Amino acid sequence: MSNIKLYELLFDFSKQLVIGIESNIYKTMEKFIFDNFIINFQKNLAKYYYNDVYKALILDLDENITNKFIQIQQLFPHSFLCILDILFNLTLEIIKNINRKNYNTNSYDEFINSVDKEIAKSNVLDFVCVDKIISQHKCVLTDIKSCDPYKCYPI
Repeated sequence: MSNIKLYELLFDFSKQLVIGIESNIYKTMEKFIFDNFIINFQKNLAKYYYNDVYKALILDLDENITNKFIQIQQLFPHSFLCILDILFNLTLEIIKNINRKNYNTNSYDEFINSVDKEIAKSNVLDFVCVDKIISQHKCVLTDIKSCDPYKCYPI
């Protein structure tokens, strides 16, 4: 198993989700308040996004998401539910560890570039953090196709 490729796939998926969360905050708020309110808001957005990913995987709604999960599963032979749990927890770690004080809010493009840079600088993008998240996940053998897409992902 290629741990580096697995970690790259996990990081990329989580990073793109965090950038999406930060992007939505940028678009909806004129001035950022970087405190616990924003972090809790982001955690709730992450739950919302991962519920959409959960539903998309069950109902085959997004070929890109399904293909990403298949790529991860080829390197990490666990269920989609295990992978979803690992990605969710990795995303929360990124959210908790981003230095938002360095965000450039002059324009949307500059903002997204600064989010990407801060994620890259965070201490989450290392093997130790991912190994810890992987080792702490509880394996779920249930096939995601047997889950109810209209119930929330059990986070």
